[in-house]
Amino acid sequence: MQKEFNKVRPYVYWIKNLETGMKYFGVRWANINKNKTPIQDFGKVYFTSGKLKNDFKKNPDNFKIKLIATFDNIEEARKYELKQTKKIIKNKRYANIAAYPAILLDDEAKRKMSEYWRNLSPEKRRKLSERIKNRNISSETRKKISLSKIGKEPWNKGKTNIYSEETKRKMRGRKISEETRRKMSEVQKGKRHSEETRKKLSKIHKTRKRGRHSEETKRRISTSNKGKKHPPRSEEFRKKVSERFKNRQFSIETRTKMSKSATGRKLSEQAKRKVSEFNKGKKLSEETRRKMSESKKNISQETRRKMSEAFRGRRHSEESKRKISKAAKGRRHSEESKRKMSESSKGQLPWNTGKKLSEEMKRKMSRKQAEVWKRRNDKKNI
Repeated sequence: MQKEFNKVRPYVYWIKNLETGMKYFGVRWANINKNKTPIQDFGKVYFTSGKLKNDFKKNPDNFKIKLIATFDNIEEARKYELKQTKKIIKNKRYANIAAYPAILLDDEAKRKMSEYWRNLSPEKRRKLSERIKNRNISSETRKKISLSKIGKEPWNKGKTNIYSEETKRKMRGRKISEETRRKMSEVQKGKRHSEETRKKLSKIHKTRKRGRHSEETKRRISTSNKGKKHPPRSEEFRKKVSERFKNRQFSIETRTKMSKSATGRKLSEQAKRKVSEFNKGKKLSEETRRKMSESKKNISQETRRKMSEAFRGRRHSEESKRKISKAAKGRRHSEESKRKMSESSKGQLPWNTGKKLSEEMKRKMSRKQAEVWKRRNDKKNI
């Protein structure tokens, strides 16, 4: 313990409200991350915590402050603060009374409390749940709670390796019951994020590296989902999702972002196989077919041009050609389809009207046609 207040070190302090006489004894180490000395930090960047914080920030002249000591590390500072707080914890003139009784509990008492809450019977849990359910927090109280948390740093911010492997294992192995999932779902129904919240969420996702999970995270997610069987979506759920997206209009900016995010993305062979297996045997309803038909009728010339550019130069592999050929064998257009195709083509000029083929193109067509006739003749001779 020293009194080197001009060096960047954790420190303890004392503060008193001269009007009310309320006092507080506290510890501070977050100044280290900000590279601030106690003199540069206290009363300028940091305005204590708890009940005195807002008054001290608004009217610093009404307070008397004193820097007590500095320490070489956080652990020493916390131990000193704990020792002093135990002396004043029952003094009503100190705001530290909010720490009672947790600060006086030893490790054994804390363990017993933890065991007590962990081993509560289902009946007691139900009663506690009912009591909390019927408690209505006023808008004023909610606002106060929100304001009290503004500017506070989470206790684990910037810290790594704070959980033991045993704790991590317990956290990963926690299972949420179907009843709890249903209740959580009911609570969230009808909620809508405000525009401000949406902007914050968007900013968080943008700052994430490439907006994607790391390979390690993907592996963990995959492992946790293995063996899980998700129940099939009900028709009611599908209908709600469909209705929600029907009238949704994406802005040009959003469409551009979606397009860029998908550009160059390639599915692995395993993913392709899974998608194929999932879609096998599915039959589209007449309503879905009609909607797909209507959506393709209204494609703009600009979109058609882009699609043409995207597919230009692509070639089907021999395997792909064989599959297409096999799928088309025996297929016959109905009379109704033929009539519709005829009606849609009436009055339209062929795409090659007025266009002349180059000598190179003529030579390629001639060679291809010769190959076709050769294959046919070979089949006849077999």
